[in-house]
Amino acid sequence: MSTAGFTIRCVARRMAGGQGHEHIAYLWWVKVVDGKDTSEQGYLTREQMVAFFAEAKHPQKLYYARVG
Repeated sequence: MSTAGFTIRCVARRMAGGQGHEHIAYLWWVKVVDGKDTSEQGYLTREQMVAFFAEAKHPQKLYYARVG
């Protein structure tokens, strides 16, 4: 995924770690450009999320849109 300026809309998450120690294990996302969803989508593990944002050369926007 390119790190040029864009928004990542998080559409789902899977938690792991047990009661009281939960953390995000997987995060499903859709790339948003000019306020519109693109066809680029996928998921990241917690480790991949950390690496993606640590290596990004441009500020990123990230938000979680709770559905239902």
